[in-house]
Amino acid sequence: MARGPLLAPVDPNFTISNDTCVGRVTAKGTATAKCVVMVEFTPTSGTPKGPVAPVSLSYDFMYGANPPVNVTVTLKGKVK
Repeated sequence: MARGPLLAPVDPNFTISNDTCVGRVTAKGTATAKCVVMVEFTPTSGTPKGPVAPVSLSYDFMYGANPPVNVTVTLKGKVK
């Protein structure tokens, strides 16, 4: 398993606080191997109350000799 570079920039309202996937490679057949990407909601000063527009965080993901696929998650937050 290997994770490529971040494909989409994270919105100013979200910060990657930890990424154990960068450059990580595990042996083929290691289905239980994992990595973690932690994202924090950090709205910028002056952001109005209420939900912020969702943004996507995308990574290239490759397992063994399979072609890479794109893994995307939607990040959401609400300013109180």
